[in-house]
Amino acid sequence: MRTGEVYDLFRSLIDEPDETFLTLAQAQLMCDLGYREFRQTVTDIDPEIYVERFFITPSGREFDLAGTLFLSAAGVAGTNPAQRIVRIGQVDSGANDALAYYLVPTQTPVQVENLEGDFCLQNTKLIFSGRMSSNTLRIEYIPESTILSTAWANGNATAIDNLAVHHPLIALYAARYYMIRDGAPNTTLIAQLKEKEEALKAYLSVGRSTDSSHYIVPIRGYSKVVVS
Repeated sequence: MRTGEVYDLFRSLIDEPDETFLTLAQAQLMCDLGYREFRQTVTDIDPEIYVERFFITPSGREFDLAGTLFLSAAGVAGTNPAQRIVRIGQVDSGANDALAYYLVPTQTPVQVENLEGDFCLQNTKLIFSGRMSSNTLRIEYIPESTILSTAWANGNATAIDNLAVHHPLIALYAARYYMIRDGAPNTTLIAQLKEKEEALKAYLSVGRSTDSSHYIVPIRGYSKVVVS
């Protein structure tokens, strides 16, 4: 689905086809919030769907991502701001972006200082357990949406993502905000929302590559025995 199609579905769900009781700006805000909820639901189940990569080369035990991966005090970032960091790996000295290993995360600087892990994120600052000079790190992160709130409008053909069959959930999430404003609970809408959420969870649990659901992790120490 495109943003305009989701917007039209949202309008039909709340039975407000024009702007008499809900302005365009209000409808766009609700659709934008609905999409943010949709992305959050997706990333809670499978963060790999939206993951992008960012490379840094720290020169000490701390590296501030403000102004690069996160917004600075002035509200500026060097790339699309990160919503969440998924993992950090150290790039091998060879080519082709190969990783030597993934760093072990911790929650607090105290745990880092006690060598309970390799790093932690404190606000916008990465704190490492040792000097990372000359080591290139690959940050795998989930970026904020690049879809403008104004894209949620009739006839707009902005692409959303590759989960088109599940995009009605965006309209349902948006309609829930209208339902709160309207003060009239809609049990049918909530039931449909829950059903669509379960369908999304089932889809993401299997994965977009169906063969991955049949993958069996080898047992440690297992070896194939050849019978003569």
